[in-house]
Amino acid sequence: TTGVPDAAAKSTPTSTAPAVPKRWDPRIQPIAREVAKLRKLDFEHPVAAEFLDDAAFEKKVAVDRGELSPRDKRDIERSQAQLRALGLIANDVDIIDAVGALQSSGVLAYYDPKTKKMTIKGTSLDDVSTRVTVAHELTHALQDQHFDLDQLEKAADADHGSTVLHTIAEGDAVRIEDAYVKTLSKADQQAYDEQNSQTSEEVQSEITAKNVPDTLSVIFQAPYVLGPSMLDAVLAREHDAGVDKLFEDPPTADAAFVTPSTLVDHRTF
Repeated sequence: TTGVPDAAAKSTPTSTAPAVPKRWDPRIQPIAREVAKLRKLDFEHPVAAEFLDDAAFEKKVAVDRGELSPRDKRDIERSQAQLRALGLIANDVDIIDAVGALQSSGVLAYYDPKTKKMTIKGTSLDDVSTRVTVAHELTHALQDQHFDLDQLEKAADADHGSTVLHTIAEGDAVRIEDAYVKTLSKADQQAYDEQNSQTSEEVQSEITAKNVPDTLSVIFQAPYVLGPSMLDAVLAREHDAGVDKLFEDPPTADAAFVTPSTLVDHRTF
């Protein structure tokens, strides 16, 4: 399967475990409480959160080629060669620059399973779009605390199943994000819809200006679009417990995209 690697992946020393905060940041605690209720999983401990001003945040999410590991570079070169061979990108496309643009455009927060920390753009959560994004990223933190996303990713890479795992993780986060939006007031929901529409237009203009190929945009967005529909079959029959099983024993076959019923049957071919 041709995939787009995480161009911003950075190696983190594993000799010391990330510090676990003793208490929640009061700005995100109400959102964490709601996310835990919607996902039907309790947080094992608070999630570390770092609030950065716009300039510091943009610098943080930017791709630093010097910090890419040899493995990251090999994965990127292989993916770039595959995409070129299939005619999906032109020879002059730099996949690191393109994916970096996709990863940084419109980002308001992100959770890193290596550092166990969430980084948020801005110093408050007055903006409803940021609160919704935090709900999405807190879902990833829940996944990590219960199923260890870093170890799952390593195992998936070995089985060539990282694309399916990523799609399941994002599908789960998107569905909880959507459920969280429904808990907001009508005024906040309307404000979110307006902000989301405006941001989408701005992001599209930005990645177009940076000459990001449509092919890469589609591949990059696929987990967020296909993930929720993939999980619908599981949720209809097994509810949240079925989603938990997918993290406990992740599928690796791309059949999950074409025939989501394979997830219900827990087929791994």
